[in-house]
Amino acid sequence: MSFPSNSYYAEQVYQILPESLQEQDAGSGYKLWYFIESLVSGLDNLSILFFDSMGTGSSVFPVNPGKVAFNPAMLKSNLTYNATTFTVFNTDSTWDQINTSSPFPVSIEGERILIPSGTYNWSATEVTFSGVTRGWDSTIPAAHAASSGATGELDFDHYFGAPGWSQILDINRCPSYALPWLGQFVGVNLSKTPNLSYEQSVQKILSRPGFSRGTVSALQSSLAAFINYSLSSSATPINASQIICLENTAPIGNAGNTTLFAAIAGTGSTTLELIGVGQSWLNAAANSPLVISVGSEEILVPQGVYSFVNGPVSISIPSGNRGHNGTTAATHSAGAVVTVDASPSMYQYNQYGITLLIPATYFNIYSYNSLLVAAGGAGTLYTTLDSFISGLGPSDEYANLNSSTVPSSNNSFANYVYSQRPAGVEVFVGAY
Repeated sequence: MSFPSNSYYAEQVYQILPESLQEQDAGSGYKLWYFIESLVSGLDNLSILFFDSMGTGSSVFPVNPGKVAFNPAMLKSNLTYNATTFTVFNTDSTWDQINTSSPFPVSIEGERILIPSGTYNWSATEVTFSGVTRGWDSTIPAAHAASSGATGELDFDHYFGAPGWSQILDINRCPSYALPWLGQFVGVNLSKTPNLSYEQSVQKILSRPGFSRGTVSALQSSLAAFINYSLSSSATPINASQIICLENTAPIGNAGNTTLFAAIAGTGSTTLELIGVGQSWLNAAANSPLVISVGSEEILVPQGVYSFVNGPVSISIPSGNRGHNGTTAATHSAGAVVTVDASPSMYQYNQYGITLLIPATYFNIYSYNSLLVAAGGAGTLYTTLDSFISGLGPSDEYANLNSSTVPSSNNSFANYVYSQRPAGVEVFVGAY
């Protein structure tokens, strides 16, 4: 039997009525139908949690991030790999963030699809996209199954007669607001990352990070998630594959800097005398030359075995090793600070160490975003933020944001990774 309008709940109530009454109502212009619809149609706008026979299917997400996390849309019908028109439902006000004056991409199961510019009513029951570009951004065009529930296709083959509450226990059908509840059963706490998209939350639950705690992939994934959660909406998220993990490795000089025991009076060959060098420099330069910095000058220390532990130590530096890597050779006074530069020569074997390296562009993002709002909000210049930090207290308590990218065990990233590390292992995080 057909009905004058599309309301799931009105239909459920109406079908309880005797057929004779339904026929009489049809003859009078469906007055009773419209009365029932006015009472219960509001339920149609609630989550699809209340629909029966809901199965697996595809969700549709905008690719470009918004200030507010997008709610996923649903694919109304099956989409072939070469189709250029498709319809979605379940769009809402979060989609108003999209700039539709120019083409914009959406993602369906990893495939990116470029949608033409135009005017779209995201509050409508359905939205149709025509003339789309499949496999955009070097992704692969693929077929996608229809979504389920609401006005979408229903998976009767697998879920016919399934009670509505079963959806909340099925990762393939669970609505976004119930994912935190579902995730707790596999040890996933989504409350700590409320800005994750629906798709990211599902992937986090499926990956069950707690089950692989201490592994290289878990360290990389947890650090990537930590960085992405701290990013502004306009920044490009980091991928776990961009994080380099050096197992059984610790940086040389991680315990701190050293100083010049004697001044360097000239700019040519010299004898480098260091004092205050500790155990952490034990194998420095043993396998390859070591790059150090004194002021703005880099100096290449020849490969060799030196008595760094006992100190002071004297090292002959040829004139060709001064002003290394394009820097300018200069004079330096006794007591000048000497640091190890971030380079392949700065690492040594350590069976209890793990060093993680992230792209330098992400290294200070956490510190920056944590203070941006307090310093003036979006659009605040770095110089303004820097002045704000300087005014917070003594310089030995509030460091400048231009922190060293040399791997360290006491920066904010390392402190986070410590919660994911194997017991007894020291973690160092730096940048490349």
